[in-house]
Amino acid sequence: MSDPLSKARLVYAHGPGAFRSLAEVRMTAARDGRYVPIRQRAFADATDWAQLSDEGRLRTRIEVVASAARRHEPVFSHTAAGALHGLPLYRVSTGVVHVITRGENPPKSQFDVVRHRDALTDADVVRVGGHVATSLERTVYDIIRAESLETAVAVFDAALRSVAWNDDVLTYDFAAAARFRRAVAMRVDAARGARGRLQAQFVTAFADGRAQLPAESVSRLWLYELGVPAPELQYRVVGVSGRTYFLDMAWPELGIFGEFDGQGKYTLPHLTKGRTEVEVRAAEAEREAEIRAATGWRPIRWKGVQISALDSFAEFLRDAGILDHPEA
Repeated sequence: MSDPLSKARLVYAHGPGAFRSLAEVRMTAARDGRYVPIRQRAFADATDWAQLSDEGRLRTRIEVVASAARRHEPVFSHTAAGALHGLPLYRVSTGVVHVITRGENPPKSQFDVVRHRDALTDADVVRVGGHVATSLERTVYDIIRAESLETAVAVFDAALRSVAWNDDVLTYDFAAAARFRRAVAMRVDAARGARGRLQAQFVTAFADGRAQLPAESVSRLWLYELGVPAPELQYRVVGVSGRTYFLDMAWPELGIFGEFDGQGKYTLPHLTKGRTEVEVRAAEAEREAEIRAATGWRPIRWKGVQISALDSFAEFLRDAGILDHPEA
């Protein structure tokens, strides 16, 4: 998980409202800012909540929904299952929890819980994060049909990375990625007439688990939509010091390499690993100098503001000389 916390600590307020009960005390604490209301009589620790990513906040909501289940343990699905599997939910509303209902006379959907009546096989259901959820394969299949194209690509990329990338030896298992891709493709091909099938077909073919971050996935998608030649991902370069570096994207034929320069690499503890922001930036500058010396290539770097919209990304690429490059 990339979150400082996987989910927030929760407080539940129970008891008769007519008395000066624990419920009233906790509700008062919520009003004072110590807790964030999540659902009726359920509150999250405000300090925890402030540190969470959107995915972590959705996992917190999942805990609350699970605690309220009475007859059947819910099967969390779609983006809820994605959060439990640790998939990135790029620009997805995390205020709604999706579940697939089982059994007779299931409860109806509510403003914050969407209940689906989709068929499930035993292979579709797993236990993850202490809850019952759709399998990784089924979750990807559901999301790539239902969410935006950008979300779908980021989710499929991340799923492929989870099954194929080995962080210990920095290698990508193309065979494992192909097996997972085929499994999802079989579901998509069988779903004739299903909503979102055409998008799912494109995403299944386009996804690549070598992308490390959702921003890289979206950048790669928009490069494709803008007609920029496909970059080589995680391109390996041996620097002049003998150290090995992996570039987010590279266009060897253009003499250009590109990297998403997210602010998180300079501030998030699990990425800085005890270094100050000044130290991280100095290391980044040294890394770039080594790569340029070894390749002779020109770097382009973009931040979140450049991929806030397709038009702004196109403008950045044009200014960087890659969108209208004579060989592009």
